[in-house]
Amino acid sequence: MSSMSFLEFCISTSFMSLAVHISINWDGMIFNFAKRKLDNIPQDWIRKPLYECLPCMGSLYTIIHYLLAWRYIDIYVVGNILCVVGINSIISLMFRLLEAIENLENIDK
Repeated sequence: MSSMSFLEFCISTSFMSLAVHISINWDGMIFNFAKRKLDNIPQDWIRKPLYECLPCMGSLYTIIHYLLAWRYIDIYVVGNILCVVGINSIISLMFRLLEAIENLENIDK
């Protein structure tokens, strides 16, 4: 696993968190049934990094991926977290933009 570059690690971690986010939050997806149970967690600080907020998920899923890949945590994980949160923020903004465009198209109809 040590041959994985910084950017490969960040992109693959971002895709992993995106897969979890979509599979839980989008209707009809495989783990959407779990959303009803997970929504009962009263604390935002638990829900957001688990499944609710894609940029917030970057920190938790980077740490998990880092531990799985290298079996230890060091200071470099901070740079990885920032990179994954940035990628996830861009993806989240793209989702919001597409949603806004869809809403505008529905207004015209």
